[in-house]
Amino acid sequence: MRWSHLITRPLGTIIGLVLRARHWCYDRGVLSTQVPNVPTIAIGNLSLGGTGKTPHVELVVRILLNHRVHPIATLSRGYGRMTKGFREVRPEDAAHAVGDEPLQLKLAHPALHVFVGADRADAVQQIVTLVPGTRIVILDDALQHRRITAGLSVLLTTYAKPYCSDQILPEGTLRD
Repeated sequence: MRWSHLITRPLGTIIGLVLRARHWCYDRGVLSTQVPNVPTIAIGNLSLGGTGKTPHVELVVRILLNHRVHPIATLSRGYGRMTKGFREVRPEDAAHAVGDEPLQLKLAHPALHVFVGADRADAVQQIVTLVPGTRIVILDDALQHRRITAGLSVLLTTYAKPYCSDQILPEGTLRD
């Protein structure tokens, strides 16, 4: 056993207990969750780092647009942006204002409604109001957001280090 395990293992145990308690509260209705009145797909992972969430969001977007499903919207937190709150991404936006991945999606698919906002449950309701007739909302990196229950959840993991072979932070890279 490495010396670092004397610190990381107890911290991982505490984090794991807090996460279990949080999930227990959601599962038992102690903490409330919302089911949106529009179909939603949540694409995410359990670990820190890239597992290809945004490329998978783009794949789903392309499939839906090719099948003439519209209007559709995507929602992400907008990782790395310097702004707060909810907003729609415009082609003229700068990456520091909306996040580089949401801007990349908007530039690749101008007809797509791309939004950023940390409060996923509230943001989906705003999207439905701003984009009447929204057929589906794709949630980028939303699996850990239990305040909203997506109609379909897609869990991504890497081949090199699948989540079942990983550990909770700080021993491993799992955030949930």
